[in-house]
Amino acid sequence: MKCKLFACSLQRGAKSWFKQLEPSSVGSFQELVLLFTTQYAVKIEVPPSKVDLYAVKYDPQKESLRKFVDRFNNGAQDMQIDLKERVEIMKRALMTSKLGQSLSKASPKNLGELMRKVIKYIRVNDDMRAVEKNVTDIPLVRIRETKRICEKGQEEGSIYDRCKTSHLLQDT
Repeated sequence: MKCKLFACSLQRGAKSWFKQLEPSSVGSFQELVLLFTTQYAVKIEVPPSKVDLYAVKYDPQKESLRKFVDRFNNGAQDMQIDLKERVEIMKRALMTSKLGQSLSKASPKNLGELMRKVIKYIRVNDDMRAVEKNVTDIPLVRIRETKRICEKGQEEGSIYDRCKTSHLLQDT
């Protein structure tokens, strides 16, 4: 009875697959379930796990910090992860970046602290992009904050190099 009900629920390719089975070749419903799941196992969507989140890495050469945070948060949103662990996973993903180095020196105690620091770095990146495009209406307070963060880091080939050459940051 279950096998007949199962057959009625199938559509398109699955229905064709079922019709190709030899008559009387399936001895039980459990055997039918095994055959079906073996045939269609690759089509089953597996929800992301913590392992997938640990695999997420930030590469500042390939994406902006803003895009990374969006990608990370989208990956983490449906997972049941303790907030402290989420902070640790994100810190680990950021390790090779300037922000990651800063986080290792002064580790945030919670997700709110981490995100405040991330937002500061996103702002610096946004401001530097604006500076590179010669946008002149950036508030002076943000220019000073950007300069302070850049000088604090002073890493060759980084935002700091762009800060040093920016006409907006030189006399603030």
